[in-house]
Amino acid sequence: MGKLSIDELLLQATCAVVINGKLCGTAWLVSIEGHLLTAGHVLGKESPFNEVEVRFAEDIPRKAYKLQWDYQPNTGSDFAVLQLVDPPTDRSPLPISLSKSVLGKLKIRGYGLSLKDQSVGSGEFLGIYDPQDFSGNRLFLVNSKETGEVGYSGSAVFSEELHAVVAIQIEATTAKVGAGRDTVLAMPLYRIGQRWDYLNNLETTRQPYPARPISFSRRPVPKDKREKSGRPSSPSSFVTWLHISDLHFRDINEYNNSIIREAFKQDIQSFCQENDLSVDIIFVTGDIAFAGKSNEYTLATSFFNELLELTNISKEQLFIIPGNHDVDRQAISVLASNAAALLDNRNATNAFLASPIDCNYLSQRLYNYVNFWDSFFGNTKKASNIVTAPHYYSQTINISGKSVAILGLNSAWLCAGKDDGHNLLIGEKQIRDILSKHQDAELTIALMHHPFDWLKEFDEQDSQTLLNRACEFVLRGHLHKSRLEFTISPDANVMHIAAGALCETRERPNAYNIVKYDFEMGTGTIYLRRYSDESGGFFSKDTLTYHNAPDGEYKFRIKSSLPDHSEASSDTSTNDFLAGIAARLFAQSGNRRTAYPTDMNFRELFERNIHVPPSFLPRRMKPEQQ
Repeated sequence: MGKLSIDELLLQATCAVVINGKLCGTAWLVSIEGHLLTAGHVLGKESPFNEVEVRFAEDIPRKAYKLQWDYQPNTGSDFAVLQLVDPPTDRSPLPISLSKSVLGKLKIRGYGLSLKDQSVGSGEFLGIYDPQDFSGNRLFLVNSKETGEVGYSGSAVFSEELHAVVAIQIEATTAKVGAGRDTVLAMPLYRIGQRWDYLNNLETTRQPYPARPISFSRRPVPKDKREKSGRPSSPSSFVTWLHISDLHFRDINEYNNSIIREAFKQDIQSFCQENDLSVDIIFVTGDIAFAGKSNEYTLATSFFNELLELTNISKEQLFIIPGNHDVDRQAISVLASNAAALLDNRNATNAFLASPIDCNYLSQRLYNYVNFWDSFFGNTKKASNIVTAPHYYSQTINISGKSVAILGLNSAWLCAGKDDGHNLLIGEKQIRDILSKHQDAELTIALMHHPFDWLKEFDEQDSQTLLNRACEFVLRGHLHKSRLEFTISPDANVMHIAAGALCETRERPNAYNIVKYDFEMGTGTIYLRRYSDESGGFFSKDTLTYHNAPDGEYKFRIKSSLPDHSEASSDTSTNDFLAGIAARLFAQSGNRRTAYPTDMNFRELFERNIHVPPSFLPRRMKPEQQ
């Protein structure tokens, strides 16, 4: 293909925005990942639409969803970022420039008054217009007779001098009559970059426009976003981790699983870039293989190497534990299978774990997993942490100047058959061994594959009590469902996070999550991601798991610097007392719950962690009733 003219370049990258069957404006392709830019008011001036249809010339209709939106006409901020669900592979994104001053001729393509076919406009840049006489609100003034009609909103304003898009059209005219009727206002891209940081990572070009459509490829992490240590920089006081589980590598289903994993890798990259996240740690909570076979770990090794390269972190920041699918059940002897019945109490289990000979004998079922571990990590996981049969470990790492203890527990060392439920063990000794090494950590995260209720009853109680008391987070897998749960008691304030299966089948809602946690505030956000096999397969926001996380995000608080209101004095006002209850409940669960009791006093309300809104009091209770 020869060099594209400006008109050809604009034609293939420009699309109509369709909402409820109505053509409402223009958008254009800004990245190879399928990002589109348009005007904010195209999606709505008050309540923007979250999903739209877009139509490129000579192409099928495509779905796109809203990533970012802003409409503030008084400050000249009017833009929206869309993400194509199924980006076209035969179209080139437009080159951009974040220039703050532009003169010369321009070209615009949009959908005009008819909103049926693209039409082209031309004109020139007239200078700068500052709403409210404030340079931070700066717009470009553009003269173009053809584009002074409804429908061009969101169009790319292409500078012939810079050979790049420099702005989007946001307002058709500033006057109904006279010379002003041909004047168009455009929002500069550099201002959009101030709100959408990803735009700043796209290479600004003054070179001639591409000669052929750009093919899709993984965009590397920009060099200016990396630390000299080789990993992405992390904002002060924050840690961000990626949690995946149940990968199920196997030859027989590798084709289908590879489609899911490819969609996962693309989603990790685009999601982190769009949300300005840099992964500090990766947690994998079991079931790397499907049947614990050596060839399955060969496939896993390639995947983990690619994932480390993609996230730009080292093996020291990757933490893996085994699951029941990492057990080679053909390696379990009759004697080993029968030995499990003898471990029916705490003392017997602790004595067993204290015997290296016994542990090594029962751990033969994890032989291929352990070989994979030793081969993949080498000495990186052996120098400073416990790695012992039945293969559990711990390690403290430093993130943002804070010590983070990682407890890698093995709940699969007794897995033997189809009836594992309530028959497994972690073992008190396993937990106490690794906890004793990390008592001074500022954040403690435990990894286990199975839920507590899959353990034998005596071990369920011991394990859950020890981990809930020592940890801020317990991460697990196994049930193939994303779950968030809090355990709050006088001795514990811990969040349990279960990752869905990354690869079950293409027909299932495969899932993973990312957590960003603030050490100082004790608060964080968990981003839930979910797979769909539609449109070639993709991950997007998990909007279906929790009613109170409609955008696939959940904000939480683990620790609190708020004062303890448990001993409210008799002279505390009713509103202050209720505010204390609300603050305490929010600190513990991250969610306010409202009740309108009829027969409980305030002390009972507090003890039950029930929030009563202060607005309730004038109607139902008097202040002296506290």
